[in-house]
Amino acid sequence: MTPLIPVRLTCRFKDDGNGETQPLKALCKISQNILQYMVNVAWKYNVKTRSQLHKLVYRELRKLYPNVPAILIPTLYSKALGTVKSAKSNGGGKPTIKKSFIILHKETYKLDLEKNTIEVLGFKYSVNAGKHAEKFKDGWNPKEVVVCFKRNSAWFNIVFEKPVELVEPKTVMGVDLNLKNLALTVLDLKGNVLYQEKLPFKGLAKALTHKVLQEKIKKKFNRSWRFIKNIRKAIRKHGFRQNSRCIAEIHLAANKIISIAERFQSYLSLENLKGLRADNDLEEVHLWAYRKQQFTLGYKALLKGLKSLPVSAKETSSRCPICNKKLKQKSYEEFACPKHGLMDRDLLASWNIAKKGLRMVNKMWGVMVPP
Repeated sequence: MTPLIPVRLTCRFKDDGNGETQPLKALCKISQNILQYMVNVAWKYNVKTRSQLHKLVYRELRKLYPNVPAILIPTLYSKALGTVKSAKSNGGGKPTIKKSFIILHKETYKLDLEKNTIEVLGFKYSVNAGKHAEKFKDGWNPKEVVVCFKRNSAWFNIVFEKPVELVEPKTVMGVDLNLKNLALTVLDLKGNVLYQEKLPFKGLAKALTHKVLQEKIKKKFNRSWRFIKNIRKAIRKHGFRQNSRCIAEIHLAANKIISIAERFQSYLSLENLKGLRADNDLEEVHLWAYRKQQFTLGYKALLKGLKSLPVSAKETSSRCPICNKKLKQKSYEEFACPKHGLMDRDLLASWNIAKKGLRMVNKMWGVMVPP
């Protein structure tokens, strides 16, 4: 039987301003206080699990906030533990929760996508998320919702879930992310190359351009940029464009890659970026763009029943994908194999990534893959 896997996506809905938002604001503020209390306890007693945190805080919180629905307290356990874990792993001090929000369980609200309304705590709000919310009417189940406020407007970030039937792979596609392109190599289950291409990718270059402009402004007004409104506005403008233009390019590239993967019925083999750290601001933009691209590829592939497989990037650009011999670098984009001649750096990297993905497909489906 073909396995079913749950796919989760988040859709943002904005209140149109006609609903009564004061009760939600008050509840968000109480939720912020509850989360801070949980973080303090988890930090003090080095709590690791939800059950430990529940035993330490639940009864006390019920006494402090008797009017808050009991079901809202357990929804914050994972958030508190994750916040503490992140702070300790980065060597920081005890975290302070600065933003107010609330996480609502699916039983505590009612969503009607036909009428564009959401009912929370007996209050009904008219919302609109645009055309992209239409797809969630077909087979998607609403789960938890995160409510927050921005510029006095209520935002409802609703998680939707849909079971997708997993497709058995016929090929594996290796994807290598680079500064100016995305290199693809499709291998059949015997290791033969079926398709290779380099797709142009301008998103990272655009993001780095706006990051450099931000840094120039900060350097020019080194002492005063934090205190002058128009300078802060210019910096925020470049930050917004850095994000939005890169994400637009990421989605365009991901749609092309997924269409090719669907044609060949390919699982995606991607570099495992876990554990990588940036040394400066520009490297931080690099990693952010790469992770965003991989996340986008991953969920778009899952919607088609295709999986993404994280593999190690070690020696993918320095070994021959045919004979596995060490390559000699002729130029930045070309490597030479003593047996098979010149090779493109990006394409051979995607080829090696695809080969590593083949071994994972062998373990998952029992497909015979050559060594």
